[in-house]
Amino acid sequence: MRTETVHLPYGLVIVLTLDEDTCVGASVSLLSVEQKEPCAYCGEYECEFNCDLSQVAVSNAHEAGDVSLLDSIESDVRSRLRWNAAWDTLERFVVASACAGIDIGSSEFREAITTVADGISNELGED
Repeated sequence: MRTETVHLPYGLVIVLTLDEDTCVGASVSLLSVEQKEPCAYCGEYECEFNCDLSQVAVSNAHEAGDVSLLDSIESDVRSRLRWNAAWDTLERFVVASACAGIDIGSSEFREAITTVADGISNELGED
């Protein structure tokens, strides 16, 4: 096993773990968790608003007849999931690049990742 740590802009720290001979089981983690947004109720990044606490919030909004809150909840969930998916895709790209033999610690790769991170923030980030 080989582990490589790369520090990138946006406070991102990529830890890549690769088998020496193959990319099977390769993984990468963005250690800067503030890049991903957790569910406001359960704290899980992958929650699609189906956790118990989320359901209580939806139930309370239904009981109160607060349609605008329900719309806001739905919009927030969609936005959060798109945001997290973009960062997940960046992680997968780093793994694929390393598996293809690209030096993910090179200045050129860092510049490319910075451009992608800028794009994610500009396209999907909060105003």
